[in-house]
Amino acid sequence: MRIEGDLIDLAYRHKAPLVASNDVYFGEEDMYDAHDALLCIADKTVIAEQNRRRLTPDHRFKSAAEMRALFADFCPRPAITP
Repeated sequence: MRIEGDLIDLAYRHKAPLVASNDVYFGEEDMYDAHDALLCIADKTVIAEQNRRRLTPDHRFKSAAEMRALFADFCPRPAITP
């Protein structure tokens, strides 16, 4: 069951700040292949096996700019100054 909408409504109703986050398993995108290999070691499988646990290169720390872009529909717009 997805409750994201209800939680967002609750935050707005109580004027609570929203925090954008993502699942992080490694620091940078170039660490993906090494992490994938570590998953294989942990699960006693091989990279060539199709039916195994996998993540994506997106399971990394994202910059503040990337997170703002991903959650742009929730980010307050900066004030426009003349």
